[in-house]
Amino acid sequence: MTYSISSQSVRCVVAALACCVALSSPVLAETTECTVIDSLPYIIADQGVYCLKASLGTDIATGNAITINTNNVTIDLNGFKLGGLAAGPSTQAIGIFAEDRKNITIRNGIIRGFYFAINLLESPTGLSLGHLIEDVRADQNRAIGIQVFGHGTIVRRNQVVTTGGGDYAYGIATLGDGVRILDNDVTDTQADSSWAIGIEHARGTGAVLKNNRVSGVTNLSYPTQTSGIDLYNSPTSGMVIANEVSDTGQDCISFADGATGIYRNNTVSGCTTDYSGGTDGGGNFPDPSP
Repeated sequence: MTYSISSQSVRCVVAALACCVALSSPVLAETTECTVIDSLPYIIADQGVYCLKASLGTDIATGNAITINTNNVTIDLNGFKLGGLAAGPSTQAIGIFAEDRKNITIRNGIIRGFYFAINLLESPTGLSLGHLIEDVRADQNRAIGIQVFGHGTIVRRNQVVTTGGGDYAYGIATLGDGVRILDNDVTDTQADSSWAIGIEHARGTGAVLKNNRVSGVTNLSYPTQTSGIDLYNSPTSGMVIANEVSDTGQDCISFADGATGIYRNNTVSGCTTDYSGGTDGGGNFPDPSP
């Protein structure tokens, strides 16, 4: 007996499969109801949702491409690029900057060629909190890819690539209580003379650094001033869980300058010291136990 399938049936099957694939693969939707950032430099003075509708570049060597001067702001890059390479390798310009703000969200795009791609600060007398940085690709930035000072910050699913060219280099740097650094990829972080660190969290309790992948941290002048994941001056309860760290110079995972916490279920390789400081929570490879 011979069976035949009509072309219409084939199209129906293909359409059904395509629908299933679409439903099973999360896709970041474009933000359309927004205030469009259409030129640089740009200052945000009003709360709300802002977005790019095209890639933007600037040759400013100082100042900020985008400055956020209010709370409760979302910037959706919509998959486009915010570029600063035209300023050259000695740039001091920041891609996106805010100080003492609350509830800033930055997502979904590329930030390239600045001194810091993202720099959200807290002053000694101010308060910064509630920030979310997600699905950002920060590449070819000179000093720091993503820096966020603020309590309750979440930094997740970002890709930080080829950070360096100056004295120091950090892929991701955070400060504050209750910070979450989750599922990020940090590669090729290189300093000339001061510290080179893939991911660092400083001066805050209750941080969780989980499911991150860090590799390729180097220091041209001081090879011992390097670390893949570092908790620094954080007094209590930092947790470093299920990360993969390789070829990050002196330390793969370190707790330094009074930082305490637990590391567990991590996999590390290619460092002078696998684990420095902290408390072994088990499940780490190689096993740090004697």
